[in-house]
Amino acid sequence: MFNTRALLGLLGLSLWAGVAADQNDPALDQLFLQLAHTGVKQESDRISAEIWERWARIDNPKASAWLERGIRAMSNQHYREALRSFNEVIDIAPAFAEGWNKRATLFYLAGKHDRSIDDIKQTLALEPRHFGALSGLGLILVAQDNFSGALIAFRKALVLNPHLIRIKRYVDRLEERQLKLDEENAI
Repeated sequence: MFNTRALLGLLGLSLWAGVAADQNDPALDQLFLQLAHTGVKQESDRISAEIWERWARIDNPKASAWLERGIRAMSNQHYREALRSFNEVIDIAPAFAEGWNKRATLFYLAGKHDRSIDDIKQTLALEPRHFGALSGLGLILVAQDNFSGALIAFRKALVLNPHLIRIKRYVDRLEERQLKLDEENAI
């Protein structure tokens, strides 16, 4: 359904530069409002990228370095190195949502769905607006044939970021599937 490169793009795996932020950055509130109200694709892409960049910034040079190292390792499919790096991020900064999210993504890529779900739950506890974590949860639930759960996760992601085209396609397919099941089971 998704190739690794598409998944990494969807989940916002990019490197960043600059100022400290994280999920507590007060600018995120305004960015989410802008994201909900824009109808221009270029603008929604820019706002989404800015949200991801703010989520990925941390005011801890050690954690930031480990996060960057982990992202590079994961992008190169060096999963053991990525796991060690993300574990370090979480140990150093357990209240940093993106450390948990990146490790959740790594577990997803490694096929360790239960561990990924555990980290997604922690990500969402720290940043309930994390549309990337919700999208990842939906993907896992699809893989586990939990289509109703996937639909719920995808719909929540779309409330937060209505511009997730791939997630919209999943919702359309899952709704179509449910409609067919309902028609088949109607008396």
